Amino acid sequence: MVNAISDRQFFTGVHLPSAEELGSVAEAEALAAAVGRVMPLEHGYCPETMDRTKPLTLPDVCMKPDFAGNEVVDLVGIRVYMGVRLIDKEMEIPLMTICVVGRERRPMKDGRRMLDYIKQRGAQAQYLLDQRISALS
Repeated sequence: MVNAISDRQFFTGVHLPSAEELGSVAEAEALAAAVGRVMPLEHGYCPETMDRTKPLTLPDVCMKPDFAGNEVVDLVGIRVYMGVRLIDKEMEIPLMTICVVGRERRPMKDGRRMLDYIKQRGAQAQYLLDQRISALS
């Protein structure tokens, strides 16, 4: 997901699993309805990511009490989160996040792989954002 944050979270780019990947059309439709395109700031992990200079990786969101009670754990079934903020480098302000979520927890040993993965995706997204900002200037 690419998530712009202001007074709410706005999913400007979302990829959800297909009905085939989830096992049924009904489950895919329910997931799409639950996620939607807008979410309150209290839900999800991206607002926390915006406040961090380093990526946030959670191989099992339920292992951290402050994240386990997040409504998306039950609403969407999120168990894994990794995200990184994207910034306006000239103004040095965070603009949005890019994140990956999953519904099955990962072994803690996967934490390094998750961190490497989200750093790579974040660098790619930051490059594209920088190019877009430069073109608008």
